[in-house]
Amino acid sequence: MEQAEFPGLTEHRTEHHRMLAEMLQSAHHLQHGKTCRPTDAVRAAQRYLEHIEGLDREYGPWLRDRNIL
Repeated sequence: MEQAEFPGLTEHRTEHHRMLAEMLQSAHHLQHGKTCRPTDAVRAAQRYLEHIEGLDREYGPWLRDRNIL
């Protein structure tokens, strides 16, 4: 995406960082014996799927239109 100069890269990268931070926080809680509510895990999974179905699908056609894929 960076090499292709995808215009939505900044937003996409920010979203990846947010999701990663959320996952790392949950992992940290579990490693240190803190509770992690199942509803939080379900919400995180939903946001991940929404990311794939939304932001990830945006760049496929963009790359194809430029004969990159």
